[in-house]
Amino acid sequence: MRRVLACSLFLGLAGLLLGADDPFAGTWKLNLDKSKFPPSQPGRAAKEETLIIEITGDDGTVTMKGTREDGSAILVKYSTPIAGGPVKYDSPLPAGMTVTSKRLDQRTFEMVTMLNGKEVSTQRNTVSTDGRTLRAAGKGVDAQGQPVESLFVWEKR
Repeated sequence: MRRVLACSLFLGLAGLLLGADDPFAGTWKLNLDKSKFPPSQPGRAAKEETLIIEITGDDGTVTMKGTREDGSAILVKYSTPIAGGPVKYDSPLPAGMTVTSKRLDQRTFEMVTMLNGKEVSTQRNTVSTDGRTLRAAGKGVDAQGQPVESLFVWEKR
C-alpha cells in the first residue's frame, strides 16, 4: 500500500497538462528542502528530480526524471487529456489502480487515485500566482490504513 501511495502521488502530476500557455506547462525542479515525502524504503527516496510537462494536441505528457538516494534512476512517463479524465501510463500500474484528473480552476488541478474501487489518495496541485512554484499536496492512507501526507514543491526552470 505504501508503494501504491507513493506511486499515486508521483503520478498525480499527470493532470497538470492543460495547454502551452498554461501555468503548469514547462520544466520544474524538485526542491528537496521544502518537500515532505511519504514514507519509503531505505534508499528509495528522491535525491533529485526534474519534471517536464509538454502539450501535444488534446493530450499532455509528463516526464519525470531523477535519481534516488540509492543511485537508481527515476523515470516515469504518462499522458492525460488536457480537459481532465483518465491518466494513461507508459508502464502498467499495479492491478486495480486507476488515476483520474479534474481541473478545479486556472491554477489548481486535483488527482484521485483509486485501488480496487476505493480511494487511496488525493493530490491537489497548485501553481503560485507568480507562476514560479508548483505545490503538490497529497493525502492518503498507508498499508495499515493510517493517514499519510506529502508535499512536493517544484520550482520552474
